[in-house]
Amino acid sequence: MTQRLTRQEQQERTRQRLLDAAGAVFMRSGYLAASVDRIAAEAGYTRGAVYKNFGGKEGLWLAIVEHQQCDHLAAVAEAFAAVDSRADLIAALVEITAESTREPASRWSVASLEFLAASIGRPEVAAPLYRRLDTQVGELLGATMKRLGIPSALPMPDLVAGLVSLGSGLSMRRLVDPGLDVAGIAEATIAGLLPEVTT
Repeated sequence: MTQRLTRQEQQERTRQRLLDAAGAVFMRSGYLAASVDRIAAEAGYTRGAVYKNFGGKEGLWLAIVEHQQCDHLAAVAEAFAAVDSRADLIAALVEITAESTREPASRWSVASLEFLAASIGRPEVAAPLYRRLDTQVGELLGATMKRLGIPSALPMPDLVAGLVSLGSGLSMRRLVDPGLDVAGIAEATIAGLLPEVTT
C-alpha cells in the first residue's frame, strides 16, 4: 500500500515538477517564448498551479536561478580552492568563462539575457538576486586574490560585474560565430584585470 503524501509533501512535489518543466521549456524556447500554459502542461498541471506556487513565469525563473546560483557558487569555490598562483587563477576564470559559452550553458545565457531585457525598468525584480550572487562570488574571488597576493585593476564589485559580462557577451558572440576564440579573448581580458605583482 502506497503511503499518502502530506499536504506539504504534495506542494513540494508540485513545485519541483513545475521547476523541472520550466527549466526544460526555458532551455528549449528561451524566456520570452516560454508560456505559463506550456510550462504547466509539461508539468502535468493547469496554469493555476504556476500562479499559486510561483506567482507566474517570472517567479518560476527567479526560483530556478536562485537554485542554480547555489550550484554555481559551490563550483566556483571548488575551483578557487585549487589555485596556487596567478596563472592558476586566470586559468580557472578562463574555464568558468568558457563553460558559459558551451551547450547547454549558452542556451541558458540566451534565456537569461531575455529575462534581463524583459526586466528593464524594474530593477527590484532581478537586481537583488544577481547582486547577491555577485557579492558571494566577489567574496570568494577577493579571498583567493588576497591569499595569492594578487591586486585587482578594479574594485571587487566592478571586477565581478566585468567578469560576468565577459562570459555573457562571449556566450552570445559564440552562438553567432562558433569560430570565436573564447579562451584566448577571456585569457587576455582577465590577465589585464589581474595585474602581475611587481616587487
